[in-house]
Amino acid sequence: SCSAGGLFASSTSGESIVCCGMAEQTESQTTRDFDELQIQPSEKDGETLHQEVPPDMWCITRKDLKHFRRVVSRAISKGSLVPTEEDPFDPKDHRIGPKMHTVCEQVIKPMTLKAGGMSWALMRHPNGVKCDLFVTHGWSEGVYEFIDK
Repeated sequence: SCSAGGLFASSTSGESIVCCGMAEQTESQTTRDFDELQIQPSEKDGETLHQEVPPDMWCITRKDLKHFRRVVSRAISKGSLVPTEEDPFDPKDHRIGPKMHTVCEQVIKPMTLKAGGMSWALMRHPNGVKCDLFVTHGWSEGVYEFIDK
């Protein structure tokens, strides 16, 4: 079992990375934000996707990670990802960024809920993407620091 945004994996060719987890029931993204970020709500809900798609297919690609970096940056610039007492990140910092936990709470969970309640990986690839390399992150690690490694 994994929590939202908690696990990543990548193929040895560098093409696929996994991010598994399910969103909690909170809502803060608008349909316009989805259109701008090239995220389409799924025809199936998260529970159905997680039952139909095997866990070794809950992956994202390097391209998805680059896209995710833009999602995070845009969320900061729009004010929907903000510093907290536990994570007083500098919104102007593009090297380390906000903690993964903050990004999960303020970006991943609201967006995946709006898309149907699935993991970020299944939101990006409802049919799944095959994974063969597993990568993990620390919850206190900066999101940009993780993505840029």
